[in-house]
Amino acid sequence: MNDGSGFNLGYNAQFNIQSTLISENGNYGIAAGAPITLNHSNVVFNDNTGLKLTRNLFHSCNNSILWGNNNQAYTQIDIAGGVISTSYSTVQGRNSYGTVGNGQYYWGEGTLEADPLFSDDDLHLEIFSPCVDGGQPWHQDAYMPFGLGGVRADMGM
Repeated sequence: MNDGSGFNLGYNAQFNIQSTLISENGNYGIAAGAPITLNHSNVVFNDNTGLKLTRNLFHSCNNSILWGNNNQAYTQIDIAGGVISTSYSTVQGRNSYGTVGNGQYYWGEGTLEADPLFSDDDLHLEIFSPCVDGGQPWHQDAYMPFGLGGVRADMGM
C-alpha cells in the first residue's frame, strides 16, 4: 500500500510474482515493461488499473484474483501489445469493461468473471466463494490446515 504503483518494472527484467497481495496502491497494482508471471496472487482495490502491461511481450496470470481495481472504470488489465494468457483466475469485467488495450487476451480453462466474495479486510474467502478450490486441479493448498473446501488449491493468495 503506497501512493504510487505496487510494482513499477522497467524493460530489463522478468518478474515472477507468487502468493502475493498487491492492494490499495495509489496508482497501478503492477506497471510492467517486462514480462510478468502472476500466480496465486491478489491484485485488488488499487486506485488505477490492476495490470498495466506496456510492451509487445508474453505474460501469464494463473490461479489469481484481479478485482476492484480502478474504482472509476474498473479496468483490471490494460495491455498495449503482446499476449496475456490467463487460467484458473477470476477477472472482474473480463469480457467487457475490465480489459482494454491493443494486446491479445487468451482466456484459458477455469477463468471466471465472478465476485471472489471476500469475507473480511484480510481478503479471506467466504466458504461459498467461486474461488475456493478454483485453482489449477493439479495444485493443492500449500499450507496446513488446508483452505476452505478440499485439498485443491484456491484462487488467489
